[in-house]
Amino acid sequence: MAEATLTFPSYFPKDCPPNDATDEERLLFRMCKGPIPTAEDFLTFFQTNPEKYKDCILAYGLSVFESEEDCQRARKKSPRLRKQYKYCACGTTNKDRGKTLSTPTKVNPHHITWWVYEGVEPSTFFASCGEGGE
Repeated sequence: MAEATLTFPSYFPKDCPPNDATDEERLLFRMCKGPIPTAEDFLTFFQTNPEKYKDCILAYGLSVFESEEDCQRARKKSPRLRKQYKYCACGTTNKDRGKTLSTPTKVNPHHITWWVYEGVEPSTFFASCGEGGE
């Protein structure tokens, strides 16, 4: 049986993800709207607003963090995030699920961008962690 080819979605621009992104196994944390992660929780900025984000390579990936504390820190710094995302979920990525790159910001030095391979559904292997809520 032939091994499946790992590809990124066809709408990704050339050179996305960047060459320095890696496929190492890592535990990732993502803010979610509800206590059970859904497919909607794993939409990229590009998917939600393609015209606005078409020229931003980071927008084709998911914003994730190194720890639950990093999710909480991001929520505390932003009223919009605090209102929209009440929970945190965690899951592991690996060579079969996509590529990641540390993309620190002023607000969160532990920010990571994760470009997910075509057909990978993070909501199926991410689980809620922590209490959530206000």
